[in-house]
Amino acid sequence: MQNEQLRLTQTALEESRDLYADLYEFAPVGYLTLTGDGRVARSNHVGATLLGLARKDLLGRRFDQFVAPACAGRWRRLFTALKTADARLIDELELQPVGAAAFPAEVDAQRKAATDDAGVVRLVLIDLSTRKAATRERRVAAVALTLQDRRAVGDEGNAWEQALTDPLTRLPNRRLMMDRLHHALVGISRSTQCCALLFIDLDKFKALNDTLGHELGDELLRQVAQRLLSCVREGDTVARQGGDEFVVILEKLGECPDQAAIQAQGVGEKIAAALDPPFRLDGHDYLGSASIGATVFNDPHVPPDELLKRADMAMYEAKAAGRNALRFFGPAMQATVAARAALEADLRRALPGGQLQCHFQGQTDDAGRIHGAEVLLRWQHPQRGLMSSAAFIRVAEETGLLVAIGQWVLE
Repeated sequence: MQNEQLRLTQTALEESRDLYADLYEFAPVGYLTLTGDGRVARSNHVGATLLGLARKDLLGRRFDQFVAPACAGRWRRLFTALKTADARLIDELELQPVGAAAFPAEVDAQRKAATDDAGVVRLVLIDLSTRKAATRERRVAAVALTLQDRRAVGDEGNAWEQALTDPLTRLPNRRLMMDRLHHALVGISRSTQCCALLFIDLDKFKALNDTLGHELGDELLRQVAQRLLSCVREGDTVARQGGDEFVVILEKLGECPDQAAIQAQGVGEKIAAALDPPFRLDGHDYLGSASIGATVFNDPHVPPDELLKRADMAMYEAKAAGRNALRFFGPAMQATVAARAALEADLRRALPGGQLQCHFQGQTDDAGRIHGAEVLLRWQHPQRGLMSSAAFIRVAEETGLLVAIGQWVLE
């Protein structure tokens, strides 16, 4: 019985080894292991093919021989950083294979744990030439469609514009929006920066269409589009999903998800404020509002459709809360944003309510004589008790209250 169990275990190990070998050899990416001086110690079949050599001829060569001169400095800095710290670094380099044209590649590099073999750095090479060829025209179109700097374009540009923009609002349509969302996910894999997706649905839009007609409904959508554009940064995306639904993509919100959520909340509140003033529609004032769902993401492997689904679910939570509201996907993120909002509201009442205090800590010389004092700001919160400035000073800074608080301290 024991021998049979041993045989089954050995068979399972051999199958696992064979499966690993197949995955390693024939994966659609190149796998390389480099020595401490940057020479190729190991490579799979695809890695050797990408660099234009048979595997036996590649081993022992310095990897920098295959890096295009324009990227040589970046590769040296990346490889040096990997040798001095445990890190995973991703960059895009131009590689120059033997006997073939140079091509763009994503280089995912990671330092190996200490082992007995010579390899110290693992590389994953992904050929980007096909992807870039497929997206080159879309990028040109996206530049042409930048709403802040629209230029006159020829017939071909007009065709791209019709394919990638919403004809009513001139915003990116769903097709271009999905491309921008994919671009944001690629950016996350390189920078670890968080992004956010806001799903905006106009409240009671159907009632407007039914009572005042589709022409005024279309005019409202055009005005909403312009107000949304005024609420975002130049590098962000405002798109029309369809009907009365809009999507906002916020990129590069920092590496902390909680802080990214707070920034996204700020944009959401700015959007709500921008939609609050009456819209002028054919001589009539129309009061509008929107329900906004938001999700923060920093995982490049989440499908774009899943992100839209999350933001859409959060939007329906906002509608269930009575409309004209902002909700985040997931209870933890919503709790973080709600706690921040409550702290900000309390802080706005703290100064006029006499809740802030100055505590003085004496400073002495060698003889023990007091020659000055350090002023420590404290907040006597009615529910939370005495709070250190570290708990609220960032909120004060981000909400513009810090100047007034600083002036009160000086007085």
